[in-house]
Amino acid sequence: MKNTFKKIGALALVIIMMLSLSVTAFAESASLDKDDNDASTVKAAVKGTDITDLTYKVYFNENKGAVAHPAATFTYTLAAGTAVANYGIEAGNLDLVGFGNTSTNTTTAVWNVNDTNVSKDVKIVFGAFTKSGIYRYNVTQSKIEGDMEKIGIVSEDSGSTDAVTMNLDVYVDNTLKVVGAVLAKSDATLSKVTGTEGDVMQYTGKVDGFRNKLGDNTKPDDPENPKPGEDTIGYKVIITKTVSGNMADTSYKFPFSVAVTKATSLDDGLKLKVAATNSDSTSKVTVPTGDVTVGTAFEIAIANGGSVTISGLTKAEALEVVEKVDATEGYTVAIAKTDSEWAAVPTIADNTSAVTNKVDNTKITATLKDSDATIKYTNTRNSISPTGVVLRVAPYAIILGAGIFFLLVSKRRKEESEA
Repeated sequence: MKNTFKKIGALALVIIMMLSLSVTAFAESASLDKDDNDASTVKAAVKGTDITDLTYKVYFNENKGAVAHPAATFTYTLAAGTAVANYGIEAGNLDLVGFGNTSTNTTTAVWNVNDTNVSKDVKIVFGAFTKSGIYRYNVTQSKIEGDMEKIGIVSEDSGSTDAVTMNLDVYVDNTLKVVGAVLAKSDATLSKVTGTEGDVMQYTGKVDGFRNKLGDNTKPDDPENPKPGEDTIGYKVIITKTVSGNMADTSYKFPFSVAVTKATSLDDGLKLKVAATNSDSTSKVTVPTGDVTVGTAFEIAIANGGSVTISGLTKAEALEVVEKVDATEGYTVAIAKTDSEWAAVPTIADNTSAVTNKVDNTKITATLKDSDATIKYTNTRNSISPTGVVLRVAPYAIILGAGIFFLLVSKRRKEESEA
């Protein structure tokens, strides 16, 4: 019996030792860390004992948070890099790395329209290396072109639509295991520093992936309460209203019809936000409840001093704004715009469809460029229309006139009865 317990105890000890050893024996996956630049301890942006794959990020307006994106497809290719002899870096064997498997050297990161993800993961897997060393590969994001270029998507890394290449350095130790990897800009500088682990390679310009954007990518000052236009990507158009004249109704919210036409299939059905531009405008405007979509007309209304912001727009979308004011109301309408804010000079025309009696110059049609824009409407009424009493004032004028007439008649009868 005693021998049996000894055997069981010995077996348990062996199992425990095997499990403890297996912690470092299992293969690892890793994600890149662009901020890990401590030269005294860091040999690579990811470290481990047996890294089988690593994941880098593809960002699309990362600072805007979970907001609607237009459709987009970013393409990536792997290639052997160039050796750097004085740092012991060799050109990598393309047969030993790949996207998902070692035989695939091209992949994509895909956004569907209204996708709210700020990033996508791309995985690179490693095969069986036969020699220790540092091996360099190139990971390239292809040039942004076609419909993506048309709607204004650019690479933040290049500042344009040009292709972007990053260097991927893979570290293989003398056990032929991948123990680290670094993704860095192609112009990143290298230096050897003696640290606690011996000679350590220090990189400047390490990254965790590729960055792309549409429009401004500035993080909102208050992410929990973003201002209109800060909670969308792309561009915005602001519509303002001024009402003037001695017979103008400054409290009335003038109605508008707005339509946004898609630039390409990538923004077809894209969600837009429509809101009061600031807190001062909140009580002076009426806007749709919830998001609106590209391709569907919507209504707004603005009173004197009010302002509405339409955001989430892309370059090359067409915007049509029509104020639905009737000629019998006696207003003249003027539209002010800055031509340089648009892809072409906007067209201003009469409103011939929104109301029965047209008013000159109430409709503007314009195509967006890669910038925000403002449209300013001014309505003026200085006298009652000669064709009739203005509809909104008429009932009050009639009541006032009747009251004055009644008082005069009553006073005259009283004077006659006292005479």
